[in-house]
Amino acid sequence: MTRPSAFALVAALLSFVAPVAAADPPAPTPEDPQAPPAPGATGAPPIKLPHRGEINDLNVPKKPNPQDEARFKALVAEGDRARLAFRVSDAVIAYSEALRIREDPLVSGRLGMSIAMANAPELDFAAVHELYEAVSNAAGVNDAERTLFWETYKRLRRRVCRVDVSTNSIHALIYKGDNRRATRGSLFWTFVNQGIHKWRGTLEGHADMEKAIECLNPPEDLFVRFDFVALPPPPPQETTKTVIIRESAPPAPTRAAPIAPEPPKSRGRFAFGAGPVMVFGAAPSPSLGASITGQYRWNGYSAIAITRGAWSLADVDNRPIDVFSASGLVGPCVQWRWIDGCALAGVTFLERRVEPNPLYRADSVSKLIPVFGLGIGATYAISDSLSARVFADASALTRDMAIDIASDSGVRSPIWQTQRLMFSVAASLVFGR
Repeated sequence: MTRPSAFALVAALLSFVAPVAAADPPAPTPEDPQAPPAPGATGAPPIKLPHRGEINDLNVPKKPNPQDEARFKALVAEGDRARLAFRVSDAVIAYSEALRIREDPLVSGRLGMSIAMANAPELDFAAVHELYEAVSNAAGVNDAERTLFWETYKRLRRRVCRVDVSTNSIHALIYKGDNRRATRGSLFWTFVNQGIHKWRGTLEGHADMEKAIECLNPPEDLFVRFDFVALPPPPPQETTKTVIIRESAPPAPTRAAPIAPEPPKSRGRFAFGAGPVMVFGAAPSPSLGASITGQYRWNGYSAIAITRGAWSLADVDNRPIDVFSASGLVGPCVQWRWIDGCALAGVTFLERRVEPNPLYRADSVSKLIPVFGLGIGATYAISDSLSARVFADASALTRDMAIDIASDSGVRSPIWQTQRLMFSVAASLVFGR
């Protein structure tokens, strides 16, 4: 059986659910002056309900999850309160929403009673459908409610007809009116109101069909049969072949493929630069001097040679002692874009000198110390043959140099010594490509 038309989104559009345990409060009796007329009785005041529409077949889960079950019970309780307070629209909405969750003959019966209370003859088929679900399953919390379902069903059943629909294909789509929310299947039935009803059927590869039935003498049973006839295959399309005749051009003489010129061999480039340098670690204070650099570049690699000399910018321990350092470093470099990194090795010359003065005699001590280090430089091209360059390096001394003073008794005590590390930063202009 398929569910008939009722109201879009509210009455009967979705009707399925599980029993509710709460007993229904006693309904008002006709003797009560405040009670409305019996459901479906002639002369009952009409109640405005939501817009009606075709009922769509839905697959409602048989076992909802605990959250849906709790919502189902709350909606049924809300519908019960609205129905007993004669708020028909609210009752229809609540019961219909509950039937979206799962089937229940008791809720279907109460939904049918609510529709009957609306006193809307055009909705008799929907009320009968819901009441049939309750009556056929003997739904009701007590005998009084079961009797009420049965009596209302009998009264309204006399106003509608039952229609049995069958077809020769289970894949056919059968629907009533213009609404294509249809039912699939080879056999089903439903209720319709009194009057003429048009049924339409469609099946892929077959001609569409339309049948009209008339419910004249309710509660009669009517039958509709759709026997689809296959459409004849389309005639084969005539194909036109076009033959194109053209004169082929004589083949062009073959030419020997040109020999690609060998890429020019990369030649090495030499560049040299000069500029100021700042040295740290050769004296207690920074040292300032000059640096000269020569570099030979070839295919991303290069060899570099650096010479520099610097003088300390302050005395040692407030004594008239000057420190001079000079370094010579060479090593290979790897270039990447405008940056190059180098490994360095060489020697550093350190000299401390005491100038003539009333307190100390003139004296000088010098040492030549091997060093190893790393450097990194960055070059900015100003033109094809001129660049600006910054180069920084760190060198490790293989031994230290100490500066001592001697007392009147001849005892020597150190006042400063190197820490085995020297750092320098040089800025220079580089000439050459």
